[in-house]
Amino acid sequence: TVEEAVLPWELQPISSLDAIPAGIWPIAEHLSLFLARDLGLFTRLCRILYEVIKKKKQNMPKLTQPSDGAILEGHLERIIEEILCPAFSIMKSAPGLTSEMWRLIKE
Repeated sequence: TVEEAVLPWELQPISSLDAIPAGIWPIAEHLSLFLARDLGLFTRLCRILYEVIKKKKQNMPKLTQPSDGAILEGHLERIIEEILCPAFSIMKSAPGLTSEMWRLIKE
């Protein structure tokens, strides 16, 4: 039954914007390519991760030019490279979704 199901991860409340990628990673990894079947969830993930990257860029000192490696680290980079890009490659064409993905990668 559903009540007795054991999840392969333990969900924890996310208390900060920086903790979002680590909180999303187990679920995204579990969904993997099946994320391509849920366009709404895919779009939400793109928008959330876009905001995380934007906030990280804003919080970096103005004197230093952040490299992509400084912002895209750990779970954030893995979600984009190992989950979103492969799932995006097998989706049917959707201009709005393409725009969201491009905005995320461009940031």
